[in-house]
Amino acid sequence: YEQAKLQAQADPLGKKVAVIDMMDYGMMKGDAVLEKALKLLES
Repeated sequence: YEQAKLQAQADPLGKKVAVIDMMDYGMMKGDAVLEKALKLLES
């Protein structure tokens, strides 16, 4: 629910904001979260 607010703050800095997948977060799949974050940095 905070994504739009955070994205508005990040846009002027040229940064991206993404939501951590609820299933990955709940299952403590740090490797999956890291992989998605690294892909976001590449795009």
